[in-house]
Amino acid sequence: MLSYLNTPFGRHRFVRMLFGTVSASDILHKSTYKTLDDIPSVHVVVNEMLIVAIDKSEHDRVLRKILDRARKQGVKFNLSKHN
Repeated sequence: MLSYLNTPFGRHRFVRMLFGTVSASDILHKSTYKTLDDIPSVHVVVNEMLIVAIDKSEHDRVLRKILDRARKQGVKFNLSKHN
């Protein structure tokens, strides 16, 4: 979802979510779900992605699909937020 700001100098578009936006988590969830909804074994819960797999090889295959999709969509992950 893009936000625009009209000013006397023209119309400007924000490239990132505005700080303090109440609906930010809902927008993030919808965007993540829309990006990953057709990949089997991936479940988007709030701001988390859960991969359900039988074994490590299946998990790695699904993870590779997620990373490829993220790259194509321009989604970036922040490694410093990894638990």
